Amino acid sequence: MNDQDITVSRRTLLGGMVGVGLAAGALGTGTYALLSDTESSTDNTLSAGTLNLKIDGQNSVSETLDIGPVGSGSSGSATATLNNTGTTNGKLGFGIANVQNDEGTNPEPETNTTGQGELAAYVWVELGVIQNGVKVPGVGPAPLSALGGLSRMTGSLLRAGQNETMYIDWMAPDLGNDAQGDEVVFDIVVDIEERPPWTADTVVTSGDSIQAAIDAAAAGDVIKVRNGVYTGDLVVDKPLTILSRNGAEYTTLVGDGSTEVNGAPNVVVNVTSSDVTIEGFTIDGESTSQGAIDIAAGSSNVVVKCNRLLGYGGNNLGTLTPGGYSDITVAQNVFDGSSSLMHYIIGDTSGSTQSQNVTVVDNYFGGEIDSGSKLTMGLEADGGTVARNMFLSDISGTPYGQLELFGTGTTIEDNLFSVPTGGVGILDSNATYNNNALRNANVFFGDGTDVQG
Repeated sequence: MNDQDITVSRRTLLGGMVGVGLAAGALGTGTYALLSDTESSTDNTLSAGTLNLKIDGQNSVSETLDIGPVGSGSSGSATATLNNTGTTNGKLGFGIANVQNDEGTNPEPETNTTGQGELAAYVWVELGVIQNGVKVPGVGPAPLSALGGLSRMTGSLLRAGQNETMYIDWMAPDLGNDAQGDEVVFDIVVDIEERPPWTADTVVTSGDSIQAAIDAAAAGDVIKVRNGVYTGDLVVDKPLTILSRNGAEYTTLVGDGSTEVNGAPNVVVNVTSSDVTIEGFTIDGESTSQGAIDIAAGSSNVVVKCNRLLGYGGNNLGTLTPGGYSDITVAQNVFDGSSSLMHYIIGDTSGSTQSQNVTVVDNYFGGEIDSGSKLTMGLEADGGTVARNMFLSDISGTPYGQLELFGTGTTIEDNLFSVPTGGVGILDSNATYNNNALRNANVFFGDGTDVQG
């Protein structure tokens, strides 16, 4: 009842006689099933609100946006307005579907005139939403041929009655003669998923101290944070839900290094308790040479979702001390910055006894791995899911891999991996990889090795 899938547009990319021309198709959308439900228990009735997503204010759009002819190295972009005309706040997701190549016309320089066409392999696409002037990527940038069928929930909030801007960027870095005259068409899919309302025990306003609210809260409280920039490291030492009102693009936590004492991790948010949720913040450790979040040894039931994590050096989000973790959820985040690791979940003893039930879904791994043998994410866990993630961090130079696995029983599906020369998409270092379920829907692009181990 809380996930609406909408195919919102059809776009056509046309190969030109010299280079490539692009023509974007309709920015159209249909009417979507309203999110509505009535449930009853003794002596009361519960009614859900509605979600209704429109593009450019219409349920049916027939306009065509003509981007025009381009050559190798060209790029462009287009936008459309997303409207939530319902009564319930929702989170946005984006995907690419139904990519169809066609040979089109075949001019004399065309080197491949048979089959379905090659243009989708040359054109790179990125699709997402602009919030508060910040681009939040949904899928891509990646070759269109790799993106077909992939989608990701961004965690970016579209409040009831409000608008946001969807963007699509494309570039054709290096076109081959085999793409001349080719055509490719594809669909853009926009999802809206209900964000459940929270009743706050404490509301923090710009100028207030979030740490003071944490210290004063009782276990199990909900702390809601309004728009603003909040400076100072945080220590979350009791079960709490801490979330922003309007999302990561409007609410920023900036570190100051104040919690780095007595061996504490050099991070902006230090979670030392189980049963903690951190949702909807830009957590900026890059400007202060810190990681974003650390989770203390032995913690369980910790949720990190809908955040933008900017780390510098060290581990952007992770568990730095062996101790065995369980039921950790990392979802709908954007990982950015320059870290030696974007995300690492360690076991009781690194590479040995594993953590349990770790779920990593709908995350966007960008930024740059800044040193050493470059690895984006390491997972020492038995059980869990790694799904619908964009593994696009820059690991070039001395690449190691995008995802390293220890443990058994993890399902890995519907992920996108950028694999440069010398790197590996998915690798395992303790010969347990075959006990995990690797689904065929994972997509790899680049000149490296897809799977090793």
